[in-house]
Amino acid sequence: MTFCRRGSGSRSTATLGVRADHTEDPPLRNPRLSIVTPGRPLGAPDESCNCRPVTDLVVPPADEAHVLALARRLQAETPALVPVRPFPGAVVADCFGNVAQRVGVGGGEAVYGWCFWLFPDVWVEAEFHAVWRGPDGLVDGTPKRNREQAIVFAVDPNREYTGRTYNTVHHLILRKPLVEAYVRLIGLRTDLVESCREPGEPNAALEGQDVYLFAEAQAAEAFLLTLVRGGASRNSPCPCGGGDKYKRCH
Repeated sequence: MTFCRRGSGSRSTATLGVRADHTEDPPLRNPRLSIVTPGRPLGAPDESCNCRPVTDLVVPPADEAHVLALARRLQAETPALVPVRPFPGAVVADCFGNVAQRVGVGGGEAVYGWCFWLFPDVWVEAEFHAVWRGPDGLVDGTPKRNREQAIVFAVDPNREYTGRTYNTVHHLILRKPLVEAYVRLIGLRTDLVESCREPGEPNAALEGQDVYLFAEAQAAEAFLLTLVRGGASRNSPCPCGGGDKYKRCH
């Protein structure tokens, strides 16, 4: 599938290794979409930092080999378990806002780094995240959708939050073209949303053709994710339901 910003003098496209039949877009009618960014690849796009999806990802062991490899790649400190103890009034997914509010009320300091999640047998991912350092050490005060009691976190001494976050970074365990295409698509969608968000603002206002571009990206992600969950084989049944193998269909 190829998706692009339309209506500009130069056509900027990104080819993702899949194709789909193209139909003419409906009239734009100046559509608008307000989302909290950057929406996560496996969950709903109603998040203000790179938030936990509802399914698929789990907390990995802190000493898991792929976790350690990704931490080294990011030049972060050694990953360790950090307890999750939600602050009063803390908002799901808004780690940067939650920590800033805690520091303002109770002192301590914000600590920035990477929170690691495992998609078993497929990849390890690291999302840029904020925790709070108090008298008893590091605490993650942001509530989790799946009610995890701890996260795996690595302090990053070289990066901090300045109003814009960093893209989620993936370390692939299953190295197949469909998995790589899916990960590229995640980054492209995140870049689109970030380009429409003012620094420091939780909401991104997408207008006009960017609304359709965002919807196309989400649809393509869902399509590819079905294949990834099935082992990312081109011989798997195509998710479109046509009954043919993916490699002969889409």
